[in-house]
Amino acid sequence: MKEKYIAHSLKINGIVQGVGFRPFVYQLAKQYNLTGEIANTSSGVSVHIEGMPGSIEAFSKDLVEKGPPLAQITEIQERPEPLMGMERFSIVKSRGQSKVTTLISPDVSICHDCL
Repeated sequence: MKEKYIAHSLKINGIVQGVGFRPFVYQLAKQYNLTGEIANTSSGVSVHIEGMPGSIEAFSKDLVEKGPPLAQITEIQERPEPLMGMERFSIVKSRGQSKVTTLISPDVSICHDCL
């Protein structure tokens, strides 16, 4: 029996902005041949991911275990979502909300990998 594509939504809170988190997630999604998008929000980071169930599971595990050194995840809310048929993974424009609740990291220099 062949596995079918699924989609998940992840809401990630903590120190995940200004620490190279979106480029890290982008590379991780490419590594696992996943499609979708990531955006900063006023409450953290929002990810929509589509692909094979095993790839999404490995992606979610690596997200926590292999993140950028300055990132600090305090919470991940993950839930199934309908497939949107996305063709690639993208970093999209930040999405604002009325109440800001995300943690912001102190200023740090850009690392060699992020450049």
